[in-house]
Amino acid sequence: MLDSELKPIVAARVENKLKNLRFYTDINGDYNIETSIGDTLKFLSIGLSPESRVIMDLSRDCNIILIDKEVNCLGAIWDERDYKKAYRQVNRKYNRLNIEANKKKLW
Repeated sequence: MLDSELKPIVAARVENKLKNLRFYTDINGDYNIETSIGDTLKFLSIGLSPESRVIMDLSRDCNIILIDKEVNCLGAIWDERDYKKAYRQVNRKYNRLNIEANKKKLW
C-alpha cells in the first residue's frame, strides 16, 4: 500500500468485514489477508481517504494507493455536476499515480 508520494504506508489497517479479519501493513506497506472472491477489503490510514475493493481474482495482488483527504467548499451545496467533476479529478490522480508506481516497479 502506497501514499500519494508513492511511499509505503506503515501500519495501515486492512479489513475483510465478511470474514471479520483485520491486519496492518508492514514497514514496506505490504499486507497479507485471507480473502475469497466477492469479499470486500477496506483500506484505512489516518489522514488518508479510505478505499474499498471487491476481490474479483485471487491470482492478482490488490495494489492500493491512498490519497490525502481534502475538504473543499465546506458548507457549499454540490450538485451532480460538481460531484462528477470531483470524481473525474480524483480518478485522474489515481490513474496517474498507478501508472507512475508501475513504471517505478513499486508493486
